[in-house]
Amino acid sequence: MPSSFTTTATGTQAGLLGRLSHWRDTQPTAVALDTFRAGRRQRITYADLYARCLRTADALAMAGVGPGSRTVVMTRSPLGLLTTVYAVSALGGCAVLIDPGLPRAALRRCLREAAPQAFVGEPLAHVARALYGWAPSVRISLSTGPGPGPWPTIAGLARTAPRVSLDATEESTALIAYTSGSTGTPKGVVYTNEQLVRQCGATAGVLGMRPGSVALVGFLPFAIGGPALGLTVAIPRMDFRRPARARREDLLDAVERTGATCLLGSPALMNVLASDGRREPVLAPVRSVATFGAPLEYGLLARLTTTLTDQAEIRSVYGATESLPVSAIDGQDLRSARAVSERGGGRCVGRPVPAMRVAIIPADAGPIPRWSEAEPLPAHTIGEIAVRGPLVSRSYHARPHADAQAKILDGEHVWHRTGDVGRTDAEGNLWYCGRKAHAVSSPDGPLYTECVEAACNAVEGVRRTALIDAGSDGQSLPALCVETDGTPRGAERSRIVADLRRTLAALERGTHIRVIAFHPGFPVDIRHNAKIERRLLGRWARRRLAANGLSTRPAEEHA
Repeated sequence: MPSSFTTTATGTQAGLLGRLSHWRDTQPTAVALDTFRAGRRQRITYADLYARCLRTADALAMAGVGPGSRTVVMTRSPLGLLTTVYAVSALGGCAVLIDPGLPRAALRRCLREAAPQAFVGEPLAHVARALYGWAPSVRISLSTGPGPGPWPTIAGLARTAPRVSLDATEESTALIAYTSGSTGTPKGVVYTNEQLVRQCGATAGVLGMRPGSVALVGFLPFAIGGPALGLTVAIPRMDFRRPARARREDLLDAVERTGATCLLGSPALMNVLASDGRREPVLAPVRSVATFGAPLEYGLLARLTTTLTDQAEIRSVYGATESLPVSAIDGQDLRSARAVSERGGGRCVGRPVPAMRVAIIPADAGPIPRWSEAEPLPAHTIGEIAVRGPLVSRSYHARPHADAQAKILDGEHVWHRTGDVGRTDAEGNLWYCGRKAHAVSSPDGPLYTECVEAACNAVEGVRRTALIDAGSDGQSLPALCVETDGTPRGAERSRIVADLRRTLAALERGTHIRVIAFHPGFPVDIRHNAKIERRLLGRWARRRLAANGLSTRPAEEHA
């Protein structure tokens, strides 16, 4: 579609497209999207991006997408993803985002549950859907680009499609975003147009991004909100399903050529940028770095700092698909909290962002229909983290049981139970102690991952650790899996074990961790490559103990 194409929209300009129209009017020739794919750079202005969104809406409407339609969008193209999501939501429809890297069975379940009327994706996604029989509810199939197959393309329909009225409202359901399912079955989080805009604005505010900023994004869905905020979104050449395998030279090249002032990505991506440990800054234009998806390890914070100038700020953002952001902490405060973390206090994730409230409720509480029935805990007491505010999704799609478990009504507001455990301190900071599902039982009470691992990760020669349950037959056996720098043998391995045991002895309930097992490389989540897949580690540990003829009952002790 030529960039000189002009068009005029009719109807309501709600949600992300409404915000984009403002920037189309005020900075039409500014770059909204700057992408590097397959050796080719593509720069899309605000005027061009807005026109493409409108023509995509025309094509979708001609195909039958309209108010209330659920449309799965599955493409690796940043431009195709952005224009389709903006167009679907502007029509009053609902875009459905499901991580294509999910295991095949989980992906099938999500598609069946979403029951979409339309499927928009690249040809390969259509081939997979046809091959595996995904989403039989689909009646409208459109391709985001040319390729093999009988599916009509959006560009082809747009050439003859009539102008369509955009009738979305701020209250229209605009997006169903499925969680990664790292602690269970993925769930579809429902957002309205207004909530999406608020979420994007809050994220930009936390990161200090202003209109005109250039943000290099290492997680494709985060690219969706940037143009609606007047940002230039830069997309480096990388496989977004595997951020840990991104090439450092590709990231640095994108920063240099775009003049990126902000970086957004998981700790796995930041580890790539900081991997060579240089002592001189190589990210000179960058002024703001934000990590999300998993805690920012202290060692990575130190190495990442050396790649930036003294003026740059690093922030670790805490949140969830159901509410992002919840809180944020800058690098200096994170360093100040390190000593408490390494004594078993959890990880400080900062103060709640404006308009968000955080409370701690008993972790073993069952469903709580109304907030008046909740029992908030005092500061310094560990429990489940609950959040309330305009950024919080009010429900899951087609999951009334999950709503009953995770949502608490408070008048016209909704509290979301995050499934995370943590505490607050006297200064109002939030401390994250891990996922509730990852707590490991001991005779004296639960062991929490982030209250154990921060201390153990500080042991020399240890890259990272993971608290898991290696027990069987309903009996818990707390165990610590260890990733090391290099492959220690003999005396060095024994020294690491001895240091870990001393560290554990100093932690509350740490002596209950009976097993220390060295692992060659932890399995991680498919989305951010940063969250440790503890269920898989637990199975590995049980198999290893059984293969060595060792019991998995708690009376045993192994190293």
